[in-house]
Amino acid sequence: MDGGVEPDGFYHVWLKAEVSTKPLGESVRKFVRHDRQSLIRQHGNPTFATNIQVKPAGGERGETFRCDVCETEITGRLAEFGYRLVEWQGVDRDLQNKRDIIRLEKGELEAARYGYAKKSADVMISGQVKLKHNPIITLAGMVVQTVSLTNWTVKGVASHSSEIVFSQNFRPRNKVFNDEDEAIAAVGGLIGKLVSEEMLSRYVASPVKTILFEIDGLDDRRIAKDLKRDLLSARSILNVRFKEYLRNAEAVFEVDYTGSVDEFTNYLEAELLTGLNNKYGDGVFKVDQVRGDRVVLKVLKASSVDSVSVRTNPSLSILSGPIARAKSVIKTAATLKQVSQYNDNLPKSLDEF
Repeated sequence: MDGGVEPDGFYHVWLKAEVSTKPLGESVRKFVRHDRQSLIRQHGNPTFATNIQVKPAGGERGETFRCDVCETEITGRLAEFGYRLVEWQGVDRDLQNKRDIIRLEKGELEAARYGYAKKSADVMISGQVKLKHNPIITLAGMVVQTVSLTNWTVKGVASHSSEIVFSQNFRPRNKVFNDEDEAIAAVGGLIGKLVSEEMLSRYVASPVKTILFEIDGLDDRRIAKDLKRDLLSARSILNVRFKEYLRNAEAVFEVDYTGSVDEFTNYLEAELLTGLNNKYGDGVFKVDQVRGDRVVLKVLKASSVDSVSVRTNPSLSILSGPIARAKSVIKTAATLKQVSQYNDNLPKSLDEF
């Protein structure tokens, strides 16, 4: 918690709270496939890619190989659960291109946009499986050597933000198999089942979504960073991370929003955009593009968005919030006069409220 008087004359307080709710995982197990698919589609229908490495029994130190058998088991479980799958190699290649474009970007805005927005998969599932040979024994005249699963790891990373959504290590006891293929197939099934359920509750149906939010047309990097505080004051936006200021005046943010991307777009067009244009001038901002989890605002009058306006004009919490919010903050005629300069309809709305 932090706070103080800001240049706009209001005392601002920033609060961050964690609220515990009943785990979604308890009810996920009761869903049939149709219910799961419906829920997944409602929350953006994300795509997944898998890459599982196996350290074979008796292999060289550090030796691993990518395991098609294990991945087939995992992707089969994920597909049966209701997820969409894409091939890892294509995703990895696109992500490398993204890194190269951002690193080498030389003022070409379209190239920079490509680098930030393009992603072939929403979540990258990776992991490693370790096997070992057990001592050779003789049973009924036959020489037998079984294989044990010593440990396995799995991690899910959101590709557009690099956020680790899910990560876990396992050291199973008494897991013995006739051969390596049997062990690999078994652990693939375990990973697939675990990831299917955990991803639904932790990522897909999470009440908070991370949205790539870009503002195109800002004259200065400092203004872009100041706008972060403005966005933080807007209702339903939980957090804002300033990611980058690209050449040709494009600011890139990550916004944590309490709802789906569609709900964020509706909120943006119905409330947030109105608040921004009340604060900086009619027609200064417009929605330029909405694609997947990427939303782009265009600044049509860059001179209207300067450091003085950002800091001294009333915050979006008043200009884009519900009328009850304004009524709770505006206590004097002088304050009402100050805020009304940026919202002509406010006095009438307050009277009606």
